[in-house]
Amino acid sequence: MDRLASSPSPPVIIRMSCSRLPIICLGILVSAACVMTVGCEREDQQIHTYVATKDAPAVNLEGWQMTATEITIPAGAPPGRKHRHPGFVMGYVLEGQYSFAVNDQAPKVINAGQMFFESFDAPGEVHSSSGNASATQPVKFLAIVFTKKGDPVTIPG
Repeated sequence: MDRLASSPSPPVIIRMSCSRLPIICLGILVSAACVMTVGCEREDQQIHTYVATKDAPAVNLEGWQMTATEITIPAGAPPGRKHRHPGFVMGYVLEGQYSFAVNDQAPKVINAGQMFFESFDAPGEVHSSSGNASATQPVKFLAIVFTKKGDPVTIPG
């Protein structure tokens, strides 16, 4: 099923600034934790598919912001450049296969419906491999980056 539009949509950036941001972010993380357990449950007519479970980083989110970006990498595109995020990242592959690695780890293929995490366990991890694992199909993923207000979302190298 190809859900890609003929013209790419601009990245979605959500910036939140209010005194309740830590509570909202904690709610997002708790909700994500509820949705991130391997398995599936059915209530009424809804199907809930659990994707993964991950302990949240030990941070106080006061003064932080969340930026959500949808990224599409065309089939056969060269890998992205090394970079890091001053905060932490949760990613969800919407379509295709994403090649992902941090630090000196070997790249892993993350399939549609799976998640990836950066700098959850060790702040400042280098995102050393980022690309499309397929030569024939695009990959689309959602990256949700948490950073302190005023910090850049992405830092080269």
